[in-house]
Amino acid sequence: MRSTFTPVGLACAVMLLSVTNVVAAPVVCETKSLAYYQATHTMLNPCSQGPLIFEAFAFQKTSVAGTITAADITVTPDGVDGFNFFTPKFNGTFPVLERYAISYIVDPAPILAGDELSLDPPEGGIKVTKYSCVDDILYFSNINNPSTYVCAIKNVAPYSLTVTPANLEASLTYPSPGTIVSVLLIIELQGTVKDLEGILSDNPAIPEPATFSMMGGAIAGLALLRRSRRR
Repeated sequence: MRSTFTPVGLACAVMLLSVTNVVAAPVVCETKSLAYYQATHTMLNPCSQGPLIFEAFAFQKTSVAGTITAADITVTPDGVDGFNFFTPKFNGTFPVLERYAISYIVDPAPILAGDELSLDPPEGGIKVTKYSCVDDILYFSNINNPSTYVCAIKNVAPYSLTVTPANLEASLTYPSPGTIVSVLLIIELQGTVKDLEGILSDNPAIPEPATFSMMGGAIAGLALLRRSRRR
């Protein structure tokens, strides 16, 4: 299906409801900078991996401190259902909190099964939280205050996953398959961070309804395969 959601600036919201048509056929997602993704892969020019379409990429520094830009961050598709976000600048010493936000939309064909988030093993003061709204739009009045995050149509809190060096992987399965997901990643850096090689964000897709009975085993198997490869 094609989405009826369009992005706006992170300063006010991740998504707003709108009626629009995608005029360009999705191109294959490539390894490029986040600045490239933000400028290129808008609602009108999405990219794809397998059955999934990705669009409306946005980036913002949300703390006073910090010099990392969207041009510094490399976006590497995993070829299936997500991306590795990385810059060597995520490794270093951060005397005060630095906070960065990345958002995008996943528009599946046919449906989405859940969320996955992991860190390629680092040490030190990094925390990444992934918020997502399924078949909804993620809205916030203050990006630095997660208590203001809400899935606006249903007026419910978004799903969330958090990973740290002490908890490298997190995942969840949606109660029912999703037809569109809005994603917000919050990256927090403070203290010393070293050996980080990436932040991996995935949204596993599952087959058409006739194969729902296989969902649990398939998702578990894919997750185990990813983890073994990453290690």
